[in-house]
Amino acid sequence: MKKRLILAAVLICCTVLGAAALPSNALADGQDPGVTVTVERSTTPQPSSASAPATMHSTVAQEVLILRDGFGLELARFGMTVSFSYDGSIVYSPTTTPYGNVSSLGSAGGWQYYGVIGSSGNWEAWGGHWNGGHWSYRQGKFIASQLGFQYDSWYPWIRIHVRGNGTWWDEYGG
Repeated sequence: MKKRLILAAVLICCTVLGAAALPSNALADGQDPGVTVTVERSTTPQPSSASAPATMHSTVAQEVLILRDGFGLELARFGMTVSFSYDGSIVYSPTTTPYGNVSSLGSAGGWQYYGVIGSSGNWEAWGGHWNGGHWSYRQGKFIASQLGFQYDSWYPWIRIHVRGNGTWWDEYGG
C-alpha cells in the first residue's frame, strides 16, 4: 500500500512538472500556455594579435534562443557564436561554435538536448569582394518526454551573416 502511494505521488509530480513545461503545440487547440522563445544578441570585440596589421580587427557575434514556459522560466537554450577577423572589406577565418543546454526545470519536465542536426555555411559576395561576407547556419534538436512518451520537440535554428566591416545580422526560427 505504501509503495503504491509513493508511486502515485511520483506520477503526479511528473505530470505537474511536465504540464508546467508544456509548449504550445502540446496542448489542445485554443489553449495558449504563453510559451515563448526569446532572443539574446551580443557583439564582443576581440583584441588583435601583435602580429596582425593595424587595419585587422576581430569580433565575436553571438545569438541565443531561449525556450521559456508559460511562467517565463527558462526550459532550454540554443546558441551560436561566430568569431571572425576583418579588415574593413574582407572576412578572415570565421569560426562557428554552436551549443545547447537544458535548465534544471527543463530537465524536470523531460527536456533533453540531442545536439546539432543541421550545419552549413559559405562565403558570400559583399562590398565588391567574393569573400567580403560569410554565413553560418546551425540547427539543434530538443525532445521532451515523460515516462517514455514524447510529448514535444523543439528544433531551433540560427543563421548569422558577418561582413568585412565587422557588422553582422541574423535569422532564426524553430
